[in-house]
Amino acid sequence: MGDIAEDIFRVEKAGIPYYVCHLTLRDYLEMQACLLEGAYHSAARSLRWLFEMNVIGTTACVNPSLLDMEYNSEGHLDLGEFEQLLERCDMEEITIGRAKRRRIFDEFSLPADDLSLLYSNLCKYVHLSKISFDKALTWPNLQYIPEKFDEIFNIALKTIDLVSWMESKMCLCFDKGTKQALKLLLKDHDNLNQYLPLTVSLISNLG
Repeated sequence: MGDIAEDIFRVEKAGIPYYVCHLTLRDYLEMQACLLEGAYHSAARSLRWLFEMNVIGTTACVNPSLLDMEYNSEGHLDLGEFEQLLERCDMEEITIGRAKRRRIFDEFSLPADDLSLLYSNLCKYVHLSKISFDKALTWPNLQYIPEKFDEIFNIALKTIDLVSWMESKMCLCFDKGTKQALKLLLKDHDNLNQYLPLTVSLISNLG
């Protein structure tokens, strides 16, 4: 994917697409490590952050009005504004409630019911339960639990599909020339569609 990545990262104008891809890769690797170590709650929390960060970030770049936000600059956000946006999200100064998420999904023609259910499932893992701790230790008792692994793995696939859709949408917003780079992904359409159906749908409709 080297050449494709170079084309995608080329749409840097304000640096936002590259910045978001960097953050996503960092947290995806963190999620993967947690999943393999049996830290299922931590893996789910990383996935929820990826979900929220990409939905808020892409919406702010494509159509800030959906977040009821106003910016002084004209056109797209610059990188400084985008970084401030993410900081405000981390501090929970900006949150997306159920109604606003549905509004965003509907505006982007995404399956609102399915994605709302996905987010709800991610939220179930936000707080560690008492049974997640060993009574003799202060650290969670990590172990491989097949059913939990499969559950988080399946949630991860759906979350990464949404993340890929959002980041593709963001790249297209900054440079329409990215269309051809994204279309190269469709060479392996059948396998890709099995794991990233939302993303494949977006790219297939680029024309």
